[in-house]
Amino acid sequence: MDSGRIVQTSSAERGSGLFVRLVLAVLAVFAAFPATAAPATRIVSESLHDNSEVPPPDAAAWSPQALPDNWNISRRGIGGTVWYRFDFRIADPGAAVYAIYLPRVSMNGAVYVNGLLIGSGGSFNEPVARNWNRPLYFLIPPGLLKEGINRVHIRVRGYPDLDGGLTAPLIDADSALSGEYESELFWRIILAQTTSLLIVAVGIFMLMLWIRRRQDAAFGYFGFASLLWAFYTADLYVRDIPVPTFYWELAIRSAFHGFALLLALFATDYAAGSARWWRWLRTSFWGMMILVPVTFFLGGPGALFVLSNFWHVATFLVVSGASIAALVVAWRRRSWEALILIVIGFLTIAFALHDVLMKGGWIADDRVNLLMYAAPPLFLGIGWLLTDRFIRTLAEVETLNRELEARVAEKSAALEANYSRLAQAEKLHALAEERQRLMRDMHDGVGGQLITALAALEGGRTAPAAVAQIVRECIDDLRLVIDSMEPIDDDLLALLGSLRYRLEPRLKAAGMRLVWQVRELPPLPNLTPRNVLHILRVLQEALTNVLKHAGATLITVSTKIDSDAGKALISVVDDGRGFVPATGDGDHPRGRGIGNMRRRAEAVGGTLAVDSGPQGTRITLGLPLR
Repeated sequence: MDSGRIVQTSSAERGSGLFVRLVLAVLAVFAAFPATAAPATRIVSESLHDNSEVPPPDAAAWSPQALPDNWNISRRGIGGTVWYRFDFRIADPGAAVYAIYLPRVSMNGAVYVNGLLIGSGGSFNEPVARNWNRPLYFLIPPGLLKEGINRVHIRVRGYPDLDGGLTAPLIDADSALSGEYESELFWRIILAQTTSLLIVAVGIFMLMLWIRRRQDAAFGYFGFASLLWAFYTADLYVRDIPVPTFYWELAIRSAFHGFALLLALFATDYAAGSARWWRWLRTSFWGMMILVPVTFFLGGPGALFVLSNFWHVATFLVVSGASIAALVVAWRRRSWEALILIVIGFLTIAFALHDVLMKGGWIADDRVNLLMYAAPPLFLGIGWLLTDRFIRTLAEVETLNRELEARVAEKSAALEANYSRLAQAEKLHALAEERQRLMRDMHDGVGGQLITALAALEGGRTAPAAVAQIVRECIDDLRLVIDSMEPIDDDLLALLGSLRYRLEPRLKAAGMRLVWQVRELPPLPNLTPRNVLHILRVLQEALTNVLKHAGATLITVSTKIDSDAGKALISVVDDGRGFVPATGDGDHPRGRGIGNMRRRAEAVGGTLAVDSGPQGTRITLGLPLR
């Protein structure tokens, strides 16, 4: 044979590959897809089931073998090592660097040219290197090829009923083959790795949303389905596995079924709601997800192929039925989002069915696993729907917040208006009460004294000095009323200072010395104008009694804190002749005065203590600190 590209192929393979590429083009999932170049020469290969590690001799029982060779059809239930051999002719070995390209070999392969090993896909011992989806490419060392006939041996190691086999190899110059190999490597391996990483990121993000919003199960379904899908697609590019092949296959196949069932749960939850029969359907999905790995484990490696086919059919029927039911519900509700989601789901089911039929040998092996290419539109579609739902939820929350803010502002304005009206009413009420208090105080104090002064003047029997005293007391009482209106901010010292300023000149004029021992006091509660007037009148009464009756020469005013009793104490002490305190409001000279003082002290929540004897009198007003 002349030099050039050498390949074993068939028209069925070319037709199936064209169909796949048309489907992918219609979906516009990717901008381009690798195409297998047309063969230059048709060759015939031979095969031999032999577990030897070196090419068997020519005298062995070789038999003709068409390529591609799908072990699920030609060697069902048989694994181990199969050798393939074929011859090719090359006219000028030194014209270029040649390479051999194996588009598909499962599980692993090694290539010998003219009896010498030129490359291997990895370990042939358990667990065997997994190159079932990885194209293998080996350069033929210069000088190994000879002019004319050259022989190629390909060693293939596979497992029973696990998609073992070999497609037609290609031999050509490295410059002619490398581009096709790199393209296939990108579409099958690099793209799968990139897609898996992106889907893992999306899945983790959705799970984080689900953790924050446990009531929205759709986010959880999609998140876990994404992680299972990423693990399932890892089988496309992971070559060296950390566990025996059976356990790896069990995990991978269980992950696929879990992914499909979680998507079905997602679709029913998204489109159907919480009807009772939907809940039973979801329960059955969870049951299937548990049964799949359990049956795989109990069945062992020998039953893996049969059980896989059974669960593929069962999952396909259940998921398709659930999707159809959800599609009907979504159509009735005119839920376009759910319709889009379910259509994408049907597309994924169709691609998965293609891969299952191809691996089972029911359709030609076109070397393309469509399910991997269904992932981007599937997860993009679902991600868009969930993101749209999340954005709409945020928009609704923002709208509700704006409405709430508007209502709060409206209620605040109404409360402010009510508060203003209430404050105005309270102000008017306070003014009315204060007006009435002033009228009572003026009537009881200043008014009574003015009437007494007027009667004394009209009678002509009262000395001018006595009338002057009555008028002076009237003025003092009027000043007390005025002082009680001054704001003192609960400061008793300011109140006492004002009293001292007015009374000290009168005391000095009467020959009395005032000792002022007033110390700092804490702010006292409830020093309203009424209470201030009561306190001032108690103190003024005490000082007036000293002026009129005690004959004292020294008056001491002091303050202190009684922490035990919780009171501020104001004491007025004189050195006069004292008196016997009355027990009631009898005819004692100070009877009515002391009684009035006690009532005023009680009116402000305080107490009045009177201690009098020959050495003088002490009157103590106790005011509560709290």
